[in-house]
Amino acid sequence: MTLHRLCFPQAIRRRNLWRESCFHNLNGYALIFDTERWALEFIPHGVRVNTVSPGSILVDGNGWDRYRIANPDYFDDYVRHGFPMGRLGTAEEVADVIVFLASPRAHWINGRNIAVDGLEQPHAPLDRRPF
Repeated sequence: MTLHRLCFPQAIRRRNLWRESCFHNLNGYALIFDTERWALEFIPHGVRVNTVSPGSILVDGNGWDRYRIANPDYFDDYVRHGFPMGRLGTAEEVADVIVFLASPRAHWINGRNIAVDGLEQPHAPLDRRPF
């Protein structure tokens, strides 16, 4: 029997880089929580369920790109201190994870949320630091 693959990418859209609505966060957390429950429910039917949680992704024209252009000093500071890998992610990197999860090579991954965030860390902008 062929194992069907079910992948729910959980893309996070930010209206403001520094504030996210509580409702939006709760929806994301609920989706992540439900992933394992759905995986348990669907595994008897040969279906795996995983989620993908992208971190901050830089794409031409998106919010991060507009912020980078409008506030280059703030953007560079945020990247320097908030991203241990020294940059934001790309759409291709997120897509690679989704394609892998949907492939037969990921047959043993089930009910999991995969963060594709480069170990992004919280970091306050220059004008909002207490020091």
